[in-house]
Amino acid sequence: MRKAAIPYVAAAILAVAACGTGKKISGLKKDVIAPAIALVEENEVPVLEVDQARHESITVEDPYGKQVILMRAVKDENGEMTATDVLDAAVVTARFRNVAERHGMVNLSFQITVPERLQDKTWQVRFYPELFTGKDSTALDPVIITGDLYRAAQLRGYDRYNRYLAAIAADSLRFLNERLLRIFLERKTSLSEETAIAHYTDSALVRRNMAKLSRRDQMFRRWVKSPIVTEGLRLDSVITDVNGDIVYHYVQTILAERDLKKAEIALEGEIYREDKMIYDIPRSEPLTFYVSTLTSLCDAGRVCYNADSTQVDTVYRRGVLALLEKDYKTAVSLLKPYRDYNSAVALSALDYNATALDVLRGCAEEPKVDYLRAILHARRGEDREAVECYMRACASERSFVHRGNLDPEIAGLIKLYHLEL
Repeated sequence: MRKAAIPYVAAAILAVAACGTGKKISGLKKDVIAPAIALVEENEVPVLEVDQARHESITVEDPYGKQVILMRAVKDENGEMTATDVLDAAVVTARFRNVAERHGMVNLSFQITVPERLQDKTWQVRFYPELFTGKDSTALDPVIITGDLYRAAQLRGYDRYNRYLAAIAADSLRFLNERLLRIFLERKTSLSEETAIAHYTDSALVRRNMAKLSRRDQMFRRWVKSPIVTEGLRLDSVITDVNGDIVYHYVQTILAERDLKKAEIALEGEIYREDKMIYDIPRSEPLTFYVSTLTSLCDAGRVCYNADSTQVDTVYRRGVLALLEKDYKTAVSLLKPYRDYNSAVALSALDYNATALDVLRGCAEEPKVDYLRAILHARRGEDREAVECYMRACASERSFVHRGNLDPEIAGLIKLYHLEL
């Protein structure tokens, strides 16, 4: 009686679990619960590796010769500026960010927050980020959150399938009646050994074994209803307790094509229980990344002529075109001998910062020259020189005030010293 009652008890437990799952899913559909995809606030954008530590304050000379003391500061809750330590990263609600292309690549950084209500030990939650650039869309590596009971069921399926494979004989000699074969061969008949082996092999067992072998894929699908994915996956986290939200920091690096101005990332997903999808997670509002690049600082209209002639220097022109195409190695090799502003831009694109600064010393004083100097000094941790160059560039050309928020080197200084120009 006790043994007979066990299946009914197990069925009752499963029925209760299914009922609980049904209520949770109904709640998700009613409230339209979805994962949050958000930007991460970076207090110093980006975290640059520089040769010296950042100063708590610097004294700079503004474009009019006046000395100004700038302190590292942020606004407090009353809107006042106060000196502060560096804060930890936090999720922000803004839906767009300016990002910079460097070395032909762009890093898109965001967080996926999985609410507690989207988690269950018997579920697998699958998130699918999608990248949009221009008219193209690209599926990014998925993120999977797996409940421990869901994973246990997956492993049981693999165990049953492995036992099935173990029952398949790899060697047909396993079905040979060796005793009768040995007696037969001792009679020294004229039949060959191969013929004798074929005669004393149980063909029914062989056929049964071959049938098992032919059903391998079918049995895999029968027992492994939800295969464990190991490739093309960004994360598969197994949860044992549902005790709060899960946050995953996702960074996607993409190639910066010539016309890349903007990239967007949206997120959608699905919830599975066993092998069935039980909830379709609605697509999120996209995050937008506006891409800035050093090639936009290139003086594309500059023409260089061959010595003592009016003939256009085609080598220089090829170098400028390579720079615009973000082929930085070619651009540097072609433009470096000219030691002009465009060659400095090309050198900056490959982080040849000291060489680029040396080239700029021989260039005429212009706002774009000062702005590029500001970027290079910032990379080297020379904040005072960087701020002075940036302030001079903005005083002569106001468009650099906006541009400063696009380049991470200058944006870091603006936030660090609260520059309001």
